[in-house]
Order: sequence, then structure tokens, then C-alpha cells
Amino acid sequence: MHFNEGVYFTLPDKKVYLYNEYYEEYQKSLKAFRDQCTSAIDGKNIRICIENTRSFMLDFVGMGIETLLESPVFGFTFDTGHNAGSGYKQFSIIERNINRLCHMHLHDYSAEKGDHLPLGEGCLNISEYIDLAKEHGCRVLLETKTIYGVRKSADWKKNNFWVV
Repeated sequence: MHFNEGVYFTLPDKKVYLYNEYYEEYQKSLKAFRDQCTSAIDGKNIRICIENTRSFMLDFVGMGIETLLESPVFGFTFDTGHNAGSGYKQFSIIERNINRLCHMHLHDYSAEKGDHLPLGEGCLNISEYIDLAKEHGCRVLLETKTIYGVRKSADWKKNNFWVV
């Protein structure tokens, strides 16, 4: 799941987020959502994974993530390119709760071309991310947006040493 930053208003000196302005109601709704999900899953081996996106670094989103993580049914999807695009800042939230890492969206990234690049076409240390996934037993999804990207990534994988 993606955490939505919600509606905001741009003022001359800042952005004002409605969820932040009405934080108590926001938290109340998140707790109700968390409890409803926990009840529905009720001990089954199912996780709802929160993916790191642009909203990840907003304070009210970070506190909301902590609220959801109070339930064992919530975990993380780590998107490698989104993290790189944030200057590698998003991983700190996942790292504090690394035992909740369940899933990874693996793709390359470059500042010039953005994310969702085929493996080997950006600046990421792909092997490092594969090692992280292995260490924490999380699934890895190759997330490219085109057939070309899938083929290019498959060729890259054939020429490198890792196996998922």
C-alpha cells in the first residue's frame, strides 16, 4: 500500500497538509483501519506491506506508519528506486523496523533518467539489495515498466552472479 499525503494547500512559505492539521482524526481513522485489517487477517500468514513513496518522509505519515506497525499484519515493501530518488532517506524508516521487511521492488535508478530502469542502467548496487532481501527473507519483484526493461534486466542477471 502507498501512504497518501492527502490534500494540501500551498501557501507562500509552506505546504499545509490536511491530515497534519486534523491529526487526531487522521490517527483515529488509521487506528480503526489497522484494527479492521488485523481482525480480518486474524492470524493468517498475510501481510499488508507499506511501500516507501514520496510521502514517506512527512512527519504525520511516519507517525501513521508507526501506528500501523503496532499490528503484526503490517510490514514493508522496499522500493529501491524510490529510496534512491529521495537521496536514500526513506530507508531509515524501514531500517528502524527491518524485521518487518517482507517485499522488495527492485529496479535501477539514475538522477538523469529517474527510477524503474532496467538492472544495470543506473547507479544502484543491485547485489547489495539482493543481499538485503536474502538476509531478511523477503520476496523480490523486478519492477520495470516495459518489455525492453524486463529483457534488459534478464540479460543483466545472466551476466552477474546472484540468484534470487
